[in-house]
Amino acid sequence: MGPDGIYKVKFQEPEIDPAHLALGRYLDEWNFLEHILGDLLISMLGVERSLMPTLAGNLGVRGQIETVRELSGAIFDETTAEKCSSLMDRLNSAGGIRNKLVHGYWMLEVVIASFQNDIKHRVRPFRRYDPSSIELQDKLKNPKEHKLREKYMFGIGKIVSLSGSLNELSTELQSFMNSIFPPNVYE
Repeated sequence: MGPDGIYKVKFQEPEIDPAHLALGRYLDEWNFLEHILGDLLISMLGVERSLMPTLAGNLGVRGQIETVRELSGAIFDETTAEKCSSLMDRLNSAGGIRNKLVHGYWMLEVVIASFQNDIKHRVRPFRRYDPSSIELQDKLKNPKEHKLREKYMFGIGKIVSLSGSLNELSTELQSFMNSIFPPNVYE
């Protein structure tokens, strides 16, 4: 501590590249998942792949999810429709997280602590999405609001973990689709 009572800490801004890399990988996983959803939708409708950009552009992801869910009840047996609906629920939930990551912004969190006259600090980048409620925004400033911060703040490790979850969902959705609509290797 200096004579003026202010702690002076050497600070070196961390390189943000790992954060952008993690976010980019997450978005790649999301993009792949959207393609599988589109393939499932066109298979269920029995239309040409060339129509997918029109369908995706007009329905959006949530519209595609709801269309697949409704069609599954009409064309699949009950067990298959329930499996499809469960996958669509998970995809819909992942879409909410995706929106927070895409529309969020990068911040650096600096935590400084004094322990036995030794100053320690930690700096970490994270992606933050502000809720619309001013009250919730104020609560996010409190590091003790762990549950709330988990919903709106995403560190690099969490983004990497979410990418893995998207990959698992993609694999399950692809397997589900292939079990109903075997891939045509000649297309």
